[in-house]
Amino acid sequence: MKKLGLITFLLCTLSLQGQDQQAYMISFTVKENLWQLQQPTTFLSERAIARRERQGIAIGPSDIPVSNIRRETVANLVSYAGHTSKWLNGMYVEATPSELAQIQSLPFVAKVQPITGGTATHGFYGYAESQNEQINLEAIQQNLGYELDIIRGEGMLIAVLDAGFVGANSVNINDNLNILTTRNFVEGGIDVYQGSSHGFSVLSTMATFKRDFYVGTAPEATYALIKTEKELSETPEEMFNWIAGAEFADSIGADIINSSLGYSTFDDPADDYTVNDLDGRTSIISLGALAAARTGML
Repeated sequence: MKKLGLITFLLCTLSLQGQDQQAYMISFTVKENLWQLQQPTTFLSERAIARRERQGIAIGPSDIPVSNIRRETVANLVSYAGHTSKWLNGMYVEATPSELAQIQSLPFVAKVQPITGGTATHGFYGYAESQNEQINLEAIQQNLGYELDIIRGEGMLIAVLDAGFVGANSVNINDNLNILTTRNFVEGGIDVYQGSSHGFSVLSTMATFKRDFYVGTAPEATYALIKTEKELSETPEEMFNWIAGAEFADSIGADIINSSLGYSTFDDPADDYTVNDLDGRTSIISLGALAAARTGML
């Protein structure tokens, strides 16, 4: 049974590498028109001022509107410009990567933030921060004294056994992505960029390198993409496909096998393994995995 969704990467975020428009908040530097604080009636009504006075709330920089010059300068550079917020000192835009680059060069732009979920946790790994924390990647660096460059997979050959890698040859997840070889043990040949995109999702969690946006666990590793899974069926043959793929991985010197697949139930219930069969020594796939481990592959 495929364990789809164990590790996934939202490929829609990678459209930043194309010319698709994305939503951002443009945060500005300190407002240049603070002199307006001396004339609060130019931006607040008497009633609004009175409410603040009743509650002892001072009128401050957040009450001053963003200047028209800043708003119009940004609006002229982007595909779509929405409202500005004086409270957040920012502006909503929808921009392409090339437009974004122009915005970031403006002297009064302090920060550009994607407007999407999952932006609260950021660091070197970007959107991958939380999942990398789950495997203690940074803790390894800190506790063992490794430099960050060392724990990027340099020198490792990782074989990814999966159901297909649609997108891996067309979406840029890493300018230096190194695919050593491909092999298809389902249809035969070397074309693995068809069928399912699940293998690409798994690959991306390791191989992506977009600094501060998404950094995988091993972006400097070399990869072998091996298709062993029939995406539209579940048959015992797939276990032998997997074993053949693992043997191939061994033959090319792979250090690690990453395989987000599992087998216990099949299209024909008569082929299903029982709970008692899942002891690590009975099922064919377990025997194959054990043999793979005995070669020294992780």
